[in-house]
Amino acid sequence: MVEAEKAKEILEDSARPKTFAEYTEDYIVTKELSRAIRPVTASGYRSYLKKVIGTPLGSKRICEISARDILAWEKGLVADGLSRTSLSHIHVFAKQVCTHARKMGDLQSNPFDCVDAPASGSKPVNSLTTAEVAKMNRALEHFGQSALAVGAKLALMTGMRQAEICALRWQDVDYERRVVHVTHSLSRSSGRYVLDRPKTSGSIRDIPFGDRLAAILSSRKRYMAEEREGIGLAWDDALYVIGSPVTGKPYSPQTNGMPSHGPPPSQARRAYRLDSTT
Repeated sequence: MVEAEKAKEILEDSARPKTFAEYTEDYIVTKELSRAIRPVTASGYRSYLKKVIGTPLGSKRICEISARDILAWEKGLVADGLSRTSLSHIHVFAKQVCTHARKMGDLQSNPFDCVDAPASGSKPVNSLTTAEVAKMNRALEHFGQSALAVGAKLALMTGMRQAEICALRWQDVDYERRVVHVTHSLSRSSGRYVLDRPKTSGSIRDIPFGDRLAAILSSRKRYMAEEREGIGLAWDDALYVIGSPVTGKPYSPQTNGMPSHGPPPSQARRAYRLDSTT
């Protein structure tokens, strides 16, 4: 009898029109279970969900949401100090939820179609001047063939993203054709970093390099080979270019192979984060 009552409650709950907050949470769970999104993307979606829960829009049944409700919600987020860029991202996500609801037959039309997406704030390009590049290179000389120095030089000379540099392996460096094959990135999943494919096919590319970078990479490779030989380990092209030569593990974007001694290479850290130049 008790089980029958519980089954009835579950059936009634599933038939009950859900609030926008409830529907949004279900949408995220569905995406996670189908592995349609990465863990880091799901984490971002849940941060957006927090901006929905507890609001008049979030408490309203999804089938009753109007364009006025959306405008009032977004106006409230801005009043609470949310940046225009963050608002733009949340708007796109919320519209995705309603698009999904329409496909599922839970909405006749998408109310977000009647609301203009908020303009995102312009992001300044974090590029270096010629003088700053020269200063950077001088600072990097103090760090030899360390992972940090080589990673920073890769950023300067190729424009690769931080996560791409951390994921670069020696098998991706083609000395004969003088190109670096960018095929993976290092992404965070469940508290640890894993090798992953880029989000877009356009991120998979070949980047040519010249004699100077070839010499830098060759020196780094010799250094790593000597380190491994010293402890009786054979060379492996699957090793990460700026990873540990001993354990074979990559350095995370937070670690960057930072040495525990010497002056803090603030310039190197900046070069290592030149994501906006790509």
